[in-house]
Amino acid sequence: DLEKVKAKDIKGKVPSTDAHDYSGDMNVFDGDSTPTSAYLLGFILCSGNILRYVKEENTSLLLVVWSEDEQHLRSIGKILGGSYEVRHKVTEQSEWWVLHLSRNDVCERLLSLGIPCGLTTSSDRVNFEWLGENFRHFVRGMFDAIGSVKTDEEFTLELAGDSSYMSDVQKRLDGQWKYIQKFRSYLRLQGTDEQNKFIYSYLYQEATIWLQRKRDIIRS
Repeated sequence: DLEKVKAKDIKGKVPSTDAHDYSGDMNVFDGDSTPTSAYLLGFILCSGNILRYVKEENTSLLLVVWSEDEQHLRSIGKILGGSYEVRHKVTEQSEWWVLHLSRNDVCERLLSLGIPCGLTTSSDRVNFEWLGENFRHFVRGMFDAIGSVKTDEEFTLELAGDSSYMSDVQKRLDGQWKYIQKFRSYLRLQGTDEQNKFIYSYLYQEATIWLQRKRDIIRS
């Protein structure tokens, strides 16, 4: 339950605490999924893509991920390794940070797991089997990327993504999640404080990386 999950929290633990477990030469996506790699796949699926550049006989791949949270992107860059930079983007409507990471082996593995290539958000090749028991960490990555939560009147949590994979995500969650089709596809969970406690436990038990400001809202 919620209190037991809170009791397991390590004092002073911050997002991306396991970044030091990954050296610059290690590909976090190699082998079976882990809580960290599953989270990163969910986050990148919802807020990133891979660009392919061909120059003469050489092909290079660039991972692009965007977020409102600069430090979180930098933590992700450290875990992924390779050469990366985080750029600041400002428009009249919004302010974003963008991670650019050059590492072909990571990008190739992400492509094989279903991350789209090119300027698209659509992917019908997400490897849910690879996620296995770490699916809930993948869901937390989706939530941290472009999900939302409200606790003022009725507890409401939404996951957002592309219709090409959101129905498959819904099938792997319990039946209380409602599918909504608008500009994006949404999965919405509404309910009581008990559901709030359940979703907190589901998302954060044994979590290794998270976006603190969203965790604080659910936990409040």
